[in-house]
Amino acid sequence: MEALEELQKPATGSRRGGWYDSVLLFEFPLSLCFWKPVVDRESPGRFCCFGSDERAFGTGGVGGSMAFCDPNAELSYCYLMNRCFTFVYDDPREFSLRVAAYECANYFLDKSLPLEQLREPHYLTRKWVQRHPIFSPMTPQTN
Repeated sequence: MEALEELQKPATGSRRGGWYDSVLLFEFPLSLCFWKPVVDRESPGRFCCFGSDERAFGTGGVGGSMAFCDPNAELSYCYLMNRCFTFVYDDPREFSLRVAAYECANYFLDKSLPLEQLREPHYLTRKWVQRHPIFSPMTPQTN
């Protein structure tokens, strides 16, 4: 139980460079080796925009996979794919499913989750989705 409490604490930046990752070249909040959501979603270097509050924790993987736990939304989520894209985070396929999962959690748990923030992808994904709107979670899908 103590480990779960530690995982839910907000990320704190390093003494040397805050959250800036010198290898990945953007801000990257970590806590106990897990990604943490960025509270300031307008930050130009924002990267981790999953989670309905700062207690969420998770990790992404090569090609677009993503897994996280969001205690506030009572949601555990994992996306694994069989065809890799070049996205490290917010793969449009994964992002659409993540938004749908949050919408379901919001509806069935009668929560007031910040859906507008959760529907906002990383700026690189947003640029890609503009070229491929079929992947947009805001675009109604027709058969």
